Amino acid sequence: MATYHPLIAPVPNGEDFVFAEVKSSKEIAFSFDKTKKSLKEFLLKPEEVLMTASFTEGKAKPAPIDDTMKILFGARPCDITALELFDQVFSIDYDDPYYLSHRKNTIILGLNCLNLCKNGFCGITESFAPKKGYDIMFTELPGEKFLVESGSLTGEKLIHKSMNVEGVKEEDRIPIIQTFKSMNDNLSNEKSLAGISSIMALDHQALWDEYGEKCLACNLCTSVCPTCWCFTVHERIAVSADDLSDVTKTEKYRHWTSCLFKDYHTVSGGHVFNPTTASRLEFYYKHKFKGIPEKFGVLGCVGCGRCVSACPVGIDIRESLERLTNVEIDIYEPSESSESSESSESSDVITELRL
Repeated sequence: MATYHPLIAPVPNGEDFVFAEVKSSKEIAFSFDKTKKSLKEFLLKPEEVLMTASFTEGKAKPAPIDDTMKILFGARPCDITALELFDQVFSIDYDDPYYLSHRKNTIILGLNCLNLCKNGFCGITESFAPKKGYDIMFTELPGEKFLVESGSLTGEKLIHKSMNVEGVKEEDRIPIIQTFKSMNDNLSNEKSLAGISSIMALDHQALWDEYGEKCLACNLCTSVCPTCWCFTVHERIAVSADDLSDVTKTEKYRHWTSCLFKDYHTVSGGHVFNPTTASRLEFYYKHKFKGIPEKFGVLGCVGCGRCVSACPVGIDIRESLERLTNVEIDIYEPSESSESSESSESSDVITELRL
């Protein structure tokens, strides 16, 4: 008997798009630039209880891990590329059971980009064509068709069990070749951030000071970033929903934070390692473009441009990288005609997935 799972997909939200649970393919936005936030909130929860304990009984026990299987459609290549970093972060030194459970129980259905998105610069970060990290990848072809490719054994099983798909025919060969050539022409960038780690080791104090005067340290950039994983752990009294007078239990929980917050750099005794906004911005950039590449072998930025869209004072990471590396990054503003067309007839297959 088939088992159905929650389907999460991009839906319109004002002028933006967000991931939300849907019941029909008609709710899904197939023509979208990118979602306002990345998919990380489904894998690294904004807040998650880790442990509970009792004041009176002294018993501590780990909180149950949510292992609900869900299907996430519409993951853009930059978000999928970011998972390569997250998968290492939460397993390379120790296994984080919470993240790994969410990751294992989330089926990723990717949707290739045909053009650069607004504020995107995935070509220079080489994050527009992931080779892994997804279960199925969809690519829109001319004539209201989708090319469906598996990226895992789970994806292969889903395609054969759940989708009414046809094998690639000879007449499809030319459209497929042309589509991927066009994608590569539109998204690739001959420029490179090679050597960025060494460049970040140099003195750029004037730049940090300039941005430090503007930055509000509001956390908007790090909250929408698909490669930011900073969290903090706190304890709180957990009042019983059945008996509000029962305050004998506590919860240890973690929630997102940001390296742009002063508290993030404050240790016991009140010492602050990075007391100024400028020093925290320097920390942020050096972590993205020096620390992460040296430890994990990938950039700490996938060029999605969400931070550019989110910043209320107009700090633009593309401008920062240009000034740091002297590599010019093209600014692209997509027109309405460059967006992919919606194909509800072809898209019905998305809501038919089952295990």
